Amino acid sequence: MGLLRTASIFTALIIAGLILSFLTGPWTFSALRAVPPPFVVDANKGVTRIVVGSGLDQRKPMPVWAAILASEPEIVVIAGDVVRGDAPSSDPKASRLATAYRTLGRVSELQILRRRVPVLAIWDAYDYGGPGSGRDFVGKGEAQARFDAFWGLKPDSQRAQHPGRYDAVVLGPPGQRVQIILLDERWFRSVPKSGPVGGPRFLPDLDPAQSMLGADQWTWLEGELRKPADIRLVVSPLPVVPDVPGAETWSLLPNERTKLFDLITETGAKGVIFLSGNRRAGAIYRDAAGAPYPVFELTASGLNSAHVAGPGAPEAQRIGPLYEADNFGVVQIDWARQSVALELKSVDGQTVREVSVPIPVLVPTARTVSSVLWPDEPTGSIAPDASPVPETMVDAATPPPIAAVAGAAPPAEDAVAP
Repeated sequence: MGLLRTASIFTALIIAGLILSFLTGPWTFSALRAVPPPFVVDANKGVTRIVVGSGLDQRKPMPVWAAILASEPEIVVIAGDVVRGDAPSSDPKASRLATAYRTLGRVSELQILRRRVPVLAIWDAYDYGGPGSGRDFVGKGEAQARFDAFWGLKPDSQRAQHPGRYDAVVLGPPGQRVQIILLDERWFRSVPKSGPVGGPRFLPDLDPAQSMLGADQWTWLEGELRKPADIRLVVSPLPVVPDVPGAETWSLLPNERTKLFDLITETGAKGVIFLSGNRRAGAIYRDAAGAPYPVFELTASGLNSAHVAGPGAPEAQRIGPLYEADNFGVVQIDWARQSVALELKSVDGQTVREVSVPIPVLVPTARTVSSVLWPDEPTGSIAPDASPVPETMVDAATPPPIAAVAGAAPPAEDAVAP
């Protein structure tokens, strides 16, 4: 009897454990409890290494998280499309997003990352309402609620007071201040003009009534750009600099892009570097015409969902070819040498594109100063008037073919969304 009773108690404990795991684990109704709460960012601590990425499909293997962890980031920025929710425009509950977030919440590597590193995120098409979605998306409120729950955004936080969840943080001491600005380009955005059948998907729209950010966010952004900072990483889910026919970029609303560059000029904001996504390919861009100094952009897109787009139309502002394989970006700041390296890395952590920019170039008074890549020099400060060298960059040969990476795939998605 004693053995039987012991077995019964043991069985009961196992059942109780399973019930508790079900109630608190990633397969629960909420499922979002599997993701740790947001890491507290220390605003007084200087930062030198920021990782950026976008374009994740929760149904595919995710070796990129291991590579990101190995790169030892101090902050990770998600520039949209962290799940492929594919929310139909007619679905006010955005129910597919719940299923997508639940699946992503089970990925242990992401949970580990969030326990170790602050993660700052904003949404884009697939974690909102799909390509072309904007202010008219009927499920925007539900998409926002799902976003808040997954990323642990508290209802009483300052960010939660912004419809669309745009946000900004300033990190580091004077002289080494890094401002990270997260732009929302969905909640207030006008619906893009559709192209003809068989032609470009979207067309540029010169209607002055069309908006990318909405009046409130524009006013907020002006205030942020006036704050003191040495480097400003403006996270724009949609690429800002490149002109890509048919694609969702700022070039679809030329007046709004001009307004953005004009605002940089009017506020005297120095140190602006754009971080973007959406393309499902990686690239580095340089625009020497729009802003009061050369503006660089790092597009890191396709954490595990890059695709081969083919040659397409040439992009005058792009430095080197597109990287059409899974990737993530790294912003490496060297305060001693006063330089910022923009790096694009493959999923095995190898640098495939790199541009180094002197911080003294990124100021309004440097309009006539050429942007350069500084040669490898001994550690130490670089004088702003040091002799420039011709621009060069790390440019890997043809990227590896996109294929399933060996390893366990994430759990299959639930068939029914809550």
